[in-house]
Amino acid sequence: MALEHVLSPLRLGPLTLRNRVATTAHMTGYAEDGLVSDTLVEYLTARARGGVGLLITEAGAVHPTYRPASYRLYRDDVGPGLARLAAAVHAEGAVLIGQANHGGAASPPLPDGRPAFSASDNDGLNGAPARAMTHAEIEEIQDAFVHAAQVMSEAGLDGCEVHGAHHYLVNHFLSPLYNRREDRYGGSFGNRLRFLAEILEAMRATTRPGFVLGVRLSADIGPGGIDSEAMLAIGRALQERDLVDFVGFSLGGRTPEAFPLMTGGMERPAGYELPWNELPSRGLTLPTLVTGRYRTLEQADEVIASGAADLVGMTRAHIADPELVVKTTSGRTARVRPCIGCNECQRSIITEGSIRCAVNPALPGAGTTTELPFPTRRARRVTVVGGGPAGLEAARAAALAGHTVTLFEESEELGGLARRAARAMPNAPGMLDAIAWSEREVRGAGVDLRLGTRADAAAVLATAPDVVVAATGSVPRPGVRQTARPGASVAGADLPHVVSSRDVLTLTTVPATAVVVDEIGEYEALGVAELLLEAGAHVTFVTPFASVGLPAEATGRPATALGRLRAHGRFTALPLSMVVAVTPASADVEDLLGHTVSTHGAHLVVMVTRAAPSRPSWGAELGVPVEYVGDAVLPRSYRTAVREGYLAATRIEELCRTAHQARSATAEART
Repeated sequence: MALEHVLSPLRLGPLTLRNRVATTAHMTGYAEDGLVSDTLVEYLTARARGGVGLLITEAGAVHPTYRPASYRLYRDDVGPGLARLAAAVHAEGAVLIGQANHGGAASPPLPDGRPAFSASDNDGLNGAPARAMTHAEIEEIQDAFVHAAQVMSEAGLDGCEVHGAHHYLVNHFLSPLYNRREDRYGGSFGNRLRFLAEILEAMRATTRPGFVLGVRLSADIGPGGIDSEAMLAIGRALQERDLVDFVGFSLGGRTPEAFPLMTGGMERPAGYELPWNELPSRGLTLPTLVTGRYRTLEQADEVIASGAADLVGMTRAHIADPELVVKTTSGRTARVRPCIGCNECQRSIITEGSIRCAVNPALPGAGTTTELPFPTRRARRVTVVGGGPAGLEAARAAALAGHTVTLFEESEELGGLARRAARAMPNAPGMLDAIAWSEREVRGAGVDLRLGTRADAAAVLATAPDVVVAATGSVPRPGVRQTARPGASVAGADLPHVVSSRDVLTLTTVPATAVVVDEIGEYEALGVAELLLEAGAHVTFVTPFASVGLPAEATGRPATALGRLRAHGRFTALPLSMVVAVTPASADVEDLLGHTVSTHGAHLVVMVTRAAPSRPSWGAELGVPVEYVGDAVLPRSYRTAVREGYLAATRIEELCRTAHQARSATAEART
């Protein structure tokens, strides 16, 4: 494995990067009260230790009118935390550049209801109503950007990247779609560039010598805005004036068509952003950085070898495994935990306030795979029942912590329902990668795998366990239960063509018409619908939510899937609806607001509803602690299953200690 291009050094201004691997700016939510926290330092330092050449911090807010879940560069006391972060990253041999940003029309609404700032009167998607900035406000925000760079420079960071992408404030000044001003900051190309150029000029003049400056750019999706040629023109203008030392290219933004492209899901290939970004990247003589779901050093090496870029952003890949570089370069490529492109990282920062990962349960924090924070002081015998995502992670982490682990799996292969679904559903390959990694890890850790073995009480007790982790999954609920009216009966619910989503995975023939009832709102129902459409069926999609896949929309994947589903020409979505009756060839669907009923062809009715936990009857008979995880607690997400398996492994000592104390108390009471 040569990897000569991606592992070669690169000059970035006066700096030398040890390799061409970068983690681009991404919000973590690990800042605390607008300051750099220990968790944020630990997170970024782990990626530096893992071999990344260039780390760009999450977007720091430059002004009080922008308040993301990040550190705030306008605070007087933000410098010491940044200095601590820079020192920690530098100690691991990486370069650290901070990103400065103002959200503009994409800012969260201000608490007092004031309008946000923008180049013109633009309203942001999920942002605040924005108005055109006055000249005084333009100068104030420019000064705030410059002050942010000065703070970074004084704190010892290596440089500052100005965020000019993703429909934030600088991007709106650059784009003719959003900048409709008629003064010196609008109209011509040079005028639209002026806001950014003046910021960079002042940064150059007021930061220390050798302080690197860069800009992040992205195209508008659709006609009339910033396209590839416009990005090249922006980059060349900044390059010719010596205002930047590098240019990073991204994609997507805060519009319905652009948001899913910002972090493409598992259905998109590596390099999916290159059709927009390759032309401007090749056209500059400055170092350039591209992103686009790169997961391996081989993929990054290929891009650099082609001349399409000098640096490759591998951000989500390093969320999943911060040791990606060092594992690959030391011959342990198979041990790199793969990013599966589910975008749970993006959803968690939007809906929960801090970043999590479906395959990396050790977050928040460093999130390493080979160093666990809980090595055991006394090896225990741990028996895991069930080889799905939760059971695999429990077995892996417990074995890595030093316990002796036996895993029972009733089928002949590991992975459970997740593996079967990933095989059958279109555009969902990521789960297979994650399961394959988990299987390699448990085998490598010496877990005693008992495949094709049903775990009854006798079999479990024969392993002499100190602790049992029950990852026994779930079973479909019978009938048709819908959240709008959980106790209501549905005529025809017992007909044989009313099936669960699991039944669809093994269909040998697909009927002409199908109704998919989505009561969960996750990707499961979308995958079922796409499977049926690709087999030739007409699909009616019924859901009580206001839109298709609403609970998962923060991942960006439902919107992308909806585009594919519509393209078949045989897909009808009925939001805010429920099924009220089923016949052998049709289903009656009620509009939950208008209470009108429509009839739709339904030779197959697929109920995508929350399944019921499957708990073995022998759980209370073993005389040892039993910890239920994943679907055995309650069916939820892949991320939750993996996380609970991991947490169970961290609690082995605690469970044994609690059980011992209970036995001692019982014995004492008897005497």
